[in-house]
Amino acid sequence: MNLKTVNLSLTHTNQDKAVFNNISLNFDENKLYLLLGPSGCGKSSLANVLAGIIPNNISGKITGDVLFDDNSILQKQTYEISLKVGYVMQDADSQFCTYKVEDELLFRLENLKYSKEEMDIRLNKVLDLMNIRDIRYKSLNSLSGGQKQKVAIASVLILDPPVVIFDEPTANLDPATSKEIFQLINKIKCEYKKTIIIIEHKLDYLIEYVDYVYILSNNGIVDSSGTPKEVFRYLLDTNKRPEFHYPQIIDLWKAINAPYEDISFNLKDCIKYIKDKYFYKNSNTEDNVEKLNSKILEAQNIRYKVNDSQIINDLSFEVEKGDFMAIVGQNGAGKSTIASILLNLNKNYQGNIIIDGKLIKSYKRKDLWHKAGLVFQNPEWQFISYNVSDELKISLKDLKLDKNEEEKCISECLERIKLLEYKDYNPYLLSQGQKKRLSVATMLITGQDILILDEPTYGQDYDNQTELLEYLSELNKEGITIIIITHDMDLVVNYCNKVMVMKDGNSLYYGDNKTLFENDTIIDEAKLLRPIFLEVLKEMNVTDNFPKNLSELAKKLVKRDDKVERNDE
Repeated sequence: MNLKTVNLSLTHTNQDKAVFNNISLNFDENKLYLLLGPSGCGKSSLANVLAGIIPNNISGKITGDVLFDDNSILQKQTYEISLKVGYVMQDADSQFCTYKVEDELLFRLENLKYSKEEMDIRLNKVLDLMNIRDIRYKSLNSLSGGQKQKVAIASVLILDPPVVIFDEPTANLDPATSKEIFQLINKIKCEYKKTIIIIEHKLDYLIEYVDYVYILSNNGIVDSSGTPKEVFRYLLDTNKRPEFHYPQIIDLWKAINAPYEDISFNLKDCIKYIKDKYFYKNSNTEDNVEKLNSKILEAQNIRYKVNDSQIINDLSFEVEKGDFMAIVGQNGAGKSTIASILLNLNKNYQGNIIIDGKLIKSYKRKDLWHKAGLVFQNPEWQFISYNVSDELKISLKDLKLDKNEEEKCISECLERIKLLEYKDYNPYLLSQGQKKRLSVATMLITGQDILILDEPTYGQDYDNQTELLEYLSELNKEGITIIIITHDMDLVVNYCNKVMVMKDGNSLYYGDNKTLFENDTIIDEAKLLRPIFLEVLKEMNVTDNFPKNLSELAKKLVKRDDKVERNDE
């Protein structure tokens, strides 16, 4: 089996600029291929072409060819291509066509008129492979994010295609579930001899399974390709910082200047190497964070239920002015629900929410939303127009600016989030990363005392995520209170001074991040994953003065053969 593109180019309808241009890629049997590149470089569009969605369901001008075993499939219908190239979409919900798990799994087979006997055989095979037999008869709406993703994968695998494409399969999943999905994808490759093509930003627990990497550039061409070792050695040797997230394990090897031949993408191998060759030189340095000690938000005994399910269960917490707070926890823990309650978007709750000493139910809606803003997890939920500039113009409406002031404000905002050249685009045609930045901008452009952001880094490449977080950090230093719902533990370590861990609608932990990451019980119960550099410290039995990032860690790692006083022993 072989799938390849030959001088493939794509230009969207009514657009002049090619999404990707003249790319030739090769995908062999029983290999896992990783597609990397900045937001908007064409990764998802390429996946849509390979799966036949473009041009069959979404129009676009294509030149070049896509060959499956040397036969062109560009002119095939989508259902024909799906028997050869399966496609698991980024958002599982957008892939579903029915209401129940079993119906969803059988839907494609029924459309292709498989016999009942064959359907039963295939159904039982994917139920066991994905370990979802226990949810076979459940409603899709009742499932967790991880369960939905497993059903989405199973609905593609039931057709038994030789090639399976995954478009950011863990984008909406908590860290532990993401790791489980990566292990499952590797199992599919190894045990069922599938060719896997995966688009993904979370590389830390994926990279060890990858056989080959293609990196696309901003202008839609292949920037580099090779095995993970070859690609990342090239990036390190050329000191080229890509516009995506390095696997932390690469940054760790780089930080300690390990010889190229010693590099492994397996975390256990990396930890053993460091423990054998280094010790941790402790120092008594602690950050002195100035606290404003002025309570700006308080949740008192919040309870919320849907039918007979208790979603939020007697939750109480306080936020001080100037806090940069993270709310973390598994999918379904109640994080997004409490965010909607904090802004009175969800009014059917018991308890009190107080902002600036005033019950939110006593605010006029306009006044409350000028006091605090919410950026949704799904950016499209925020869009109410078909023009990027108009989205920002609507946000500015209440400020009653004159036309020149309004245009200047919009241009400056779009330039900051790197969307100025897209000002006349339909926001629904932007990449996922671009959509997210626009949704953040619609809230930030007016300025609030409190910003609540639901997964703000979702779908962002390295540069855009860093710029967004640094911008939020600057706002925070100016006194804006930031509350972020996230699965990104590196974000928590680097930016947040407070963390609330949620499980089953209540708080397992509320305090500083250092104390959290020292607590194995809470980490395990909430199914969180420590950042990789903190896993290294844990294995080295370091309990005091945690560094915030890899560069700080590297400064405190001392080779065992160096003549340095060992302050930690």
